[in-house]
Amino acid sequence: VDRYLTKLIGELDKNFRNWLENQSGDIRKILDFPGWDRKSKPSKLVHDSQSLPLIAYSFHPYLPACLQHLEMLARGEVPPNEDQNQSAAILFERRCADEIQCLAFEIDNFGQGKGRVSDFIALARREQFAVIIDAKSRSEGYILGTEDRKFLEYAIKHGRELQSKGFEKIYLVIVATSFREKDLEQLMTYLTDSPIRSADLITARALIRIVEDSIRERHSFNLTELDKLFFGNKIISS
Repeated sequence: VDRYLTKLIGELDKNFRNWLENQSGDIRKILDFPGWDRKSKPSKLVHDSQSLPLIAYSFHPYLPACLQHLEMLARGEVPPNEDQNQSAAILFERRCADEIQCLAFEIDNFGQGKGRVSDFIALARREQFAVIIDAKSRSEGYILGTEDRKFLEYAIKHGRELQSKGFEKIYLVIVATSFREKDLEQLMTYLTDSPIRSADLITARALIRIVEDSIRERHSFNLTELDKLFFGNKIISS
């Protein structure tokens, strides 16, 4: 446990220092403070039956706190900062929508349990493209099943609706913890006659990276970059 905490504190110091080096003015002066060469020594831990377990995760300095644990939710685990009575699947859907909204998309929510519809749709009105998104919380990764022919049904339904509203390019994106190459090939077969321009399988880790990069480079980021990224029927895992 001590080794884990020492490593975690070291990573926090490193990420904070890297962030400070890209700042200016008074904030950057923090780099002049003593203590950057410290040897991290975690304080003694008190553990009892009521304590929450230690959870290993990567700290993402540019992400809001509620989005730090997206990978846990993708595995079907509710992180300690969320309501423990909530379904991990529903929380994962909500946090994926939050992540996508951080990219400056307009979010059109549909939600689970409402028949043949996606979890939500991300709209880029100025760039004239839209992304139909499904968030799949699975402990061992996502596996395409026979029941997932519903993708074709709502891809056609949503795709036609979006085309009628002037969206020229429409993508389908599934977010989960991991994927299989053959499932992408099968999904592409399902969607052959749909309005979908391209289908992508994106891991929770890759989505975090995309969002964090967009915030870090907000001065130059625009949604046209994602239009290019989503084109091509691919698995995006890092």
